[in-house]
Amino acid sequence: MTADKIAEWKAQWQVKKLNDRADDAESYAVATMQVAAAAVDEAETAAIEAVIARIDADAVQSPPSKTG
Repeated sequence: MTADKIAEWKAQWQVKKLNDRADDAESYAVATMQVAAAAVDEAETAAIEAVIARIDADAVQSPPSKTG
């Protein structure tokens, strides 16, 4: 959508077209926010898995000392 076309709609009071454009923009914003939220959830899961993997690797490299 060009700025000229939007200016034309405004000048001609083409409310339906402007409302449709606003509805589309809002839908797009919601969809991208949902994708971003899913990406954050995935990143949190990846971080937890990385910590667990590091704990496992460290445990094998440094076995508990035998005292007693």
